[in-house]
Order: sequence, then structure tokens, then C-alpha cells
Amino acid sequence: MSTFEVYQRSITDHFAGMSERMVVLVKAVYDHADEHYNHGGWDVIAECFEPREVAGRMNEDMTVAEAIDSWRFSVDVWADRQADARNSAF
Repeated sequence: MSTFEVYQRSITDHFAGMSERMVVLVKAVYDHADEHYNHGGWDVIAECFEPREVAGRMNEDMTVAEAIDSWRFSVDVWADRQADARNSAF
């Protein structure tokens, strides 16, 4: 099995058992986190959360915007903590 095939399988395994709709929502949250990686606490989602953990906060009836918004409170808290850490470093 090639490295690419191993990678593809691991990606597929992360989304195993999810509906197509949930995969779309989870990917949208990750895309938003990647686009805003250096703004607020979105880096925490990109670095620390598995797709199943991201999906656990959402339901299939949500729109993409609602799925992203479901993470805003946590992202804002993480951003505040990051700012506090930066400000107390000096």
C-alpha cells in the first residue's frame, strides 16, 4: 500500500459512519478554521479536534453557517486565553 493510499484510508476512517451531510458540515468547519487559523481561536479546532468531535456539536439539520457558528463561543474563549497568555508573557 502506498503512502498516499494509507493517507486516503486514514481520512476515510475519520468520516466512517457519518452521513454525507455531516461530512459536508464538518469539512466546512475545518475549512473555516483553516481560513481563520491566525484569527481568534480557530487554530484550536484545526489542531486539536477529530472530525467526530467536531460533528458531535452539530446536527444534520444545520446550515453551514449554523455549523460554523456552533463553535464561535468556544473559539472566542480560546482566543481570550491565547491573548491572556501572550499578554502575561512579558
